[in-house]
Amino acid sequence: MTRSPWFVVTLLGALLPGCSGDERSPDPGAVPDGMERPLVRLWRDLAPVEHDQPALQSDAGSLWFASQFDGTQLFYRALPKEQGGLAYEEYWPAGGELRLTSEERWGVCAGGPMRGGEALSVRVRVRPDRKHKDAKELVLVAVIELTEPFDASVTLDQDDVAALLDSRRNASRIITGMVGADTLELRTDFVTDPGTQALVVYLLAPVDEPSRPLVYESLRVRRFSLSEYVAAGGVVRRMQRLDDANNPAAVRVQLDRDERTGLLAVAPSSFTWELPASAATRRLELSLGVMPRHAEMQGAVRFLVKAGEAVLLDVTRRAPGTPAEAAWDDRLIELPASPDSALRLTLSTEAVGDDPPLSFFGHPALCTDTGERRPNILLISLDTLRPDRLGCYGAEPSHSPHLDALAAQGLRFESAYSTSSYTLPSHGSLLTGQYPAFHGAVDVTDTLDPARSPLLADLFARAGYVTAGFTGGGYVSSEYGFAQGFDRYSHNDPVWAVDTLRGAMLLQTMSWERMPLSPELLRRYDVRSVTEWLSRRSDGVPFFLFLHTYIVHNYAPSEEFLRSHDLLGRAGDDSFERPFNHKDRERFNQGEEISLAAVQGQYLPYYDATISTADAFVGQVMAALAAAGLADDTMVVVTSDHGEEFGEHAFFGHGETLYDDNTRVPLIVRLPANQAGAAGQVLSDPVSLVDIAPWVLEVAGLQPDERMSVSPPLGPDHFSPPGRSLAFIELDNHRYRTSAVRSDELKLTVHIGQDGEDFETELFELFDLAADPDELHDLAAERPGDVARLRNRLRVFQDYAEALFPRDGSVFNPADLSPEQIENLKALGYLGDLELPDDD
Repeated sequence: MTRSPWFVVTLLGALLPGCSGDERSPDPGAVPDGMERPLVRLWRDLAPVEHDQPALQSDAGSLWFASQFDGTQLFYRALPKEQGGLAYEEYWPAGGELRLTSEERWGVCAGGPMRGGEALSVRVRVRPDRKHKDAKELVLVAVIELTEPFDASVTLDQDDVAALLDSRRNASRIITGMVGADTLELRTDFVTDPGTQALVVYLLAPVDEPSRPLVYESLRVRRFSLSEYVAAGGVVRRMQRLDDANNPAAVRVQLDRDERTGLLAVAPSSFTWELPASAATRRLELSLGVMPRHAEMQGAVRFLVKAGEAVLLDVTRRAPGTPAEAAWDDRLIELPASPDSALRLTLSTEAVGDDPPLSFFGHPALCTDTGERRPNILLISLDTLRPDRLGCYGAEPSHSPHLDALAAQGLRFESAYSTSSYTLPSHGSLLTGQYPAFHGAVDVTDTLDPARSPLLADLFARAGYVTAGFTGGGYVSSEYGFAQGFDRYSHNDPVWAVDTLRGAMLLQTMSWERMPLSPELLRRYDVRSVTEWLSRRSDGVPFFLFLHTYIVHNYAPSEEFLRSHDLLGRAGDDSFERPFNHKDRERFNQGEEISLAAVQGQYLPYYDATISTADAFVGQVMAALAAAGLADDTMVVVTSDHGEEFGEHAFFGHGETLYDDNTRVPLIVRLPANQAGAAGQVLSDPVSLVDIAPWVLEVAGLQPDERMSVSPPLGPDHFSPPGRSLAFIELDNHRYRTSAVRSDELKLTVHIGQDGEDFETELFELFDLAADPDELHDLAAERPGDVARLRNRLRVFQDYAEALFPRDGSVFNPADLSPEQIENLKALGYLGDLELPDDD
């Protein structure tokens, strides 16, 4: 067996006291005194010598709503109906207080028009009835933002009520408090979402104790200046303050579904740096960002960039009024030569008018052409792409001329495997070099944790690389931790056919997409945004660029390839698209009587047309790379997160099985010119997505992180391994628990549980992939010895992953490893000479 030292030695080294893993290495992105680096991130690498920002002067915003419950203001009771749902009824509370019990009414509400992007403070004073002295935490207030005017005449059914509290689609805040004998003031401060039209405050009764009265004494809602609110430390949705000693104003902020790291510059603000003298050409790259998106904001922000007294940039920006107006404005500024003296660089903002939007300097960085050339890394993930539908993998006819050409120029891996069969865990492995059991992002409620997993972009950023991602969002969004380390990270799919019928339909039906999709943003962030970004990389500063698209996953080709694949047009109507829906596929998966040929006949033409669309995208990116003079210095990696079943095992789709149709992926690589091996080389040994992160780091001359699953690196010559003789594949989410292990040509799949429950008896499937590549003949009953041997290897893997990262969230203790586990690990070559601590 090929030894893989990642398993215990490195991870225990990171966790055991006294081991080298406890000490962090110096930040490679830091700027030593007197040394010039090709990239300096002003928000992190260099502390400003001057930094001025405003502070909140008072706590007195304008009053939007106030009530002492004296009978002068209208509320609405929300009354349950016999047939379910809620109806509103006018209610005028009197007597200076509002008494609520769920036996009489579960709550009352007040609502009114509200603009998106408002900074608000909601304060409620509440006490229990005097007869109740015990302290108890209760749900007291719900604050809900609506994207339509509040209408008390409507009746809400159960779905409407659920939608109000759905945080994915509506901004809703549930405020709780520990109510004892004394009056309690509850407070929440927030900024309304851009689409907000109305605000409704529900004062709730204690549902868990129906007869216990709650007494509300007052309700006040105030508007604040957005700039004052944020300057005082207030939080804006999709903005995260970074804990940075160099720049307290460092933030990550998402505008237009495009997340960037940079500086919060609440007008008026200024940041000044003393840059050392330099004879080299220096450029300042940055973006000017404003939020919220609202046409009613009358104020503006003036952005200024100065070198000494010379003004290099003077731009005034207002809040974007429509999605067609960009929230980010990208700029590239040449700095004046300064070979003999320091250069004083100042970034500042000024308020224009009484109501300026928030302002940001996105990813301000100094780029210096030092003459050094380090390899760039371009990683492309074409979601849901099966290799056998590509010409270079044998498909006839070929719908992938650009990918075929790339394979002819470099390497093609015949047996590349994902680590799972759906997007979240497999991309987690691609970008961390860890199996899902180790990075932990296996279900839709999980996120990647930088304390647990090395993020590839973060490692490149710390090594002085410019980092950017243009992705389809969803399960690779920042919500799941993927944006860590990227200077900018877009959630706007760069290959979305917004002008086709199916592309437009998907904008409304992507149920897993938590942020609203916008055709205006998808047009703005299409392949042109990628090629423009590449055109600005001619200064020699190396880059790591991650591109991801759901185009194949969505079966939504562009109009050009609808036409070329004969999916567009009929007599008298050239705009007609051949019908496409999921009903036949769903019926097939449910075992209804519908032929596989009928389902494939509907899906495969669309699938191949989207491959053509994705292939054209790759061709445009390759052309832009060549036009910028970057092709020879760039490692290009094209792969996918998983494949797609076309009914071969009575299922159509992905994410429910671990057959090769779902887990075998394409892997096409073109190395930098100075490292390239023989063109058109085909490598047949099995490899895994976990190999890619450590490999690209080694190609770039960087050390893989010790937490990665490091086998011998991939590639030709001294980068070439014998391949993985042991690889693991996992599907562990809220519906399925299934694992597979591939050892040489044998593959064992173990079905452990389903719908959150473990099976009483595990179910096994064993396949000989050399004799049965389609996995049609299950050998589990015929070869119990191989089943037991491979199950043991899989159990060792699972047991150790569980020991390091228990499913219940408890802390790992190396002493908890049983003697049997230790012996199993040693037998597999994982423990080496590491001495575990004694029991005492």
